[in-house]
Amino acid sequence: MRGGRCVRCDGGVAGPGRDFPGCQRGCVPEVWLDLEWPDGQQSRFYSPSTVVLEHLPPGSEFSVAELREAGLRALAEASERVRARYGFACTRTDEEAATLRRLSAQYDDQARVKVR
Repeated sequence: MRGGRCVRCDGGVAGPGRDFPGCQRGCVPEVWLDLEWPDGQQSRFYSPSTVVLEHLPPGSEFSVAELREAGLRALAEASERVRARYGFACTRTDEEAATLRRLSAQYDDQARVKVR
């Protein structure tokens, strides 16, 4: 999902607190968020679940430490939602967690990051 719609079929609308927004075609509810780091660097943040929108809502701003904590928590929840639905965890969340740790380590914990 990007911008609240299924990227695969342009299906149902996403909303915080909803595991899957109701895409009639059964697509996985992927979410991609754009992050703007303190130095202006841009990166993409992937989640296999809309639960990430509860932790990192677009338009918000966090300290690097807050973003890292919220992002890691969101990824853990997303992976568990995938496990509950499909019977296995999402290994892509492990990759995203490693990327988030690596990127956030480049900045002071109090510097600000924007979620888009």
